[in-house]
Amino acid sequence: MRFGNRWVESSVTELFEEDVAEFRALLAQDIEENPLECLDAGQVPRLDALQLHNSTVYRWNRPCYGISDGKPHLRIECRALPAGPTVRDEVANAVFWIGLTLGAVRLYGDITEKFDFGDAKANFLAAARGGLNAGFRWIDQRSVPATELILDTLLPVARDGLEGRVDSTDIDLYLGVIEERVRLGATGSAWVARSLSCMKGQGSRAERLAALTAATVEAIDLMRKHEVSCLPVVKNDKRVGLVTERDFMPIAYQLLDDKLAE
Repeated sequence: MRFGNRWVESSVTELFEEDVAEFRALLAQDIEENPLECLDAGQVPRLDALQLHNSTVYRWNRPCYGISDGKPHLRIECRALPAGPTVRDEVANAVFWIGLTLGAVRLYGDITEKFDFGDAKANFLAAARGGLNAGFRWIDQRSVPATELILDTLLPVARDGLEGRVDSTDIDLYLGVIEERVRLGATGSAWVARSLSCMKGQGSRAERLAALTAATVEAIDLMRKHEVSCLPVVKNDKRVGLVTERDFMPIAYQLLDDKLAE
């Protein structure tokens, strides 16, 4: 997983060229398409080789080329969005990120002219390591705690970017989630650590594993019966999250380890 080394100057092809140069091909497949011939014929090339290689390179914000209904497009995979732990938190992450992106353009213009990429990368690493306890260097060259920057600067910028584009009720709801998390010092990782701590002392390890296994088997049976790949998590008649097939993989690893150790 990589953050990058510099701002893009003119085109997304800079990122694709950088990745092809820095990372060896891990996968291969037979490719019959000639992209240049497709273009000469007025067709849209699939760029299969590029898509295959790009699928093995993981950026925190990864550009992806694709074709939908015969039309080529570029999209950005932002890996911060699904940090959870609930669906509402994930939507709030997306609203905050999109609002910041739109608001920063309106407020700062070309941010690459005002913000050194090294500072942006250092801020990212500080956030990954320290969470809400991190300190950042902002555009005006001042050092500021994460909580202060989010509450006093980033949330207002995000709101400005969303106003006129998103219903005000939704803006208040989802930016309110971010604000409340900051004021409470709550993050996805803190939630996981707290949940794990609460499980200590509640029954033996075997009992906890048995309860987890029963719930897992029931969820798998429901997915197979209804041919779906995910299920909602409901508490007090309110949806609080989502469980998917991928969530079962760590559980399967643990069960397999325990079985082999017997």
